[in-house]
Amino acid sequence: MKKFIIVALLFGGLLLGIFEWLRHPLPPIEGTHSISGLIDQVDIYTDKYGVPHVFAENEKDLFYAAGYIAARDRLFQLSLVSLAVKGELSSVLGPGYLDKDIYFRTWKIHDTAKKIVNNMDARNKQIFENFCKGINFRIDEAFNDLPLEFKILGFKPNYWDPTIVAGYARMMAHEMSGSWKPEVIFGAVESYFGKEMLNDILPGEEVDIPTIAASLPVSILQSLDNVIESEYSIRNLFGDVSADIGSNNWVVSPSRTVTGHAYLANDPHLAFTQPPRWYEIHLSGGRFNVSGVCIAGIPLPVIGQNERTAWGFTNTMVDDLDFFIEKINPDNEYQYFHEGKWLDIVVKTETFKIKGSSDSLINIRSTHHGPIISDVHSLKSFNNDMLSMKWAGHWITNELDAWVELTLMRNWNDFSNALKKFGVPGQNIVYADVDGNIGWRPAVYIPIRKKGYSMAPRPGWDKSYEWNGYVPYEEMPFLFNPPEGYISTANNR
Repeated sequence: MKKFIIVALLFGGLLLGIFEWLRHPLPPIEGTHSISGLIDQVDIYTDKYGVPHVFAENEKDLFYAAGYIAARDRLFQLSLVSLAVKGELSSVLGPGYLDKDIYFRTWKIHDTAKKIVNNMDARNKQIFENFCKGINFRIDEAFNDLPLEFKILGFKPNYWDPTIVAGYARMMAHEMSGSWKPEVIFGAVESYFGKEMLNDILPGEEVDIPTIAASLPVSILQSLDNVIESEYSIRNLFGDVSADIGSNNWVVSPSRTVTGHAYLANDPHLAFTQPPRWYEIHLSGGRFNVSGVCIAGIPLPVIGQNERTAWGFTNTMVDDLDFFIEKINPDNEYQYFHEGKWLDIVVKTETFKIKGSSDSLINIRSTHHGPIISDVHSLKSFNNDMLSMKWAGHWITNELDAWVELTLMRNWNDFSNALKKFGVPGQNIVYADVDGNIGWRPAVYIPIRKKGYSMAPRPGWDKSYEWNGYVPYEEMPFLFNPPEGYISTANNR
């Protein structure tokens, strides 16, 4: 009996020890907490819905604290984002994620992010740096007692810098880009069944009938099927893509409201995740007094309001991506044909660390159009050709600066100036202010190309199919105080 009691006590002690090792304390919402890196005291009030309201004496402290509490609440989520942005998921999750890492590096997510950060306004860049310093302090603080997920997977979180924030914004642009799907599907339909059948599946399309840039080789068809299967696998990584159809927003002028004030509402449909993508917050300090919803890992509200204005987003669903068929030199696999001559393919060798396996070296190839996706989608070459991709998300745009300006805007002119810097992901952004004004602008870079509604791979060897910049901001449509007294968008044209 005594031996049984001893065994039971030992077993109970073991279970208790395991529980204590796995347990991670809930974030405190009362009392005081000392952290280094602040200039002055910061007050954080958590309301009954769990939303933090951050009050700081200066902007450095404001965004340092915002980064700290974001990491306090969502560190594992942020860590997966960082791994995906840099194409390092397989270093933690194993060889089953190598194809996804190759995909993200082929799409040049982190490479593009580095260029975006280098192009930022210096004062705005400081905001993102302070936010990342707050995240990194929380990583150091919790390093020896991390949340449960880290202990189970056996890894430590990476430090953040503004390129991770910019990369996450580009990942969102990639996720919201829907033009890849009709491009491959319409191409397959036309190749299998002919142009007449393609027109039959687009009833009522009297003007915008998609044109086929060139006859597609029969051997491309299986490749298009592989593209669809692979894209769905990647785009389901952070949520069920079937759940994100149909965002909507609307603004109503004072003439149509009981209160006599403008009214704005927004219902964005991102794919469902747990924890959610959204992170609600109120930030007050320095120039800022803004509240709304961030994407967890981005320091400023993407949708929200300040003391004078409010704004909301829906996806414009523009065609911001084209596939190009590249003719490969039969005597030199590292050359492709363009305008009568053979050009060299750019090759970058990437090293991938894989948990439980040796490192893998992968060559990522690109043409002047963009990356060759025949490699990332495990496609067999068709007629010795390859498939490359041109995406507006590889342009160096200034959304991070635009977010700062949106959160600080005072009027319609500020709103309009901020959106000049917003290119991808293309958004319908509605506007309202305390003076009763309402408006809408599409914040998007729309490529100028031959046969603008061409929904099949284009001939990469013909320069007439190249993009010629994007539609100038001054030529884009907009609405400001329309006579109807309301504006609504729902991913429509």
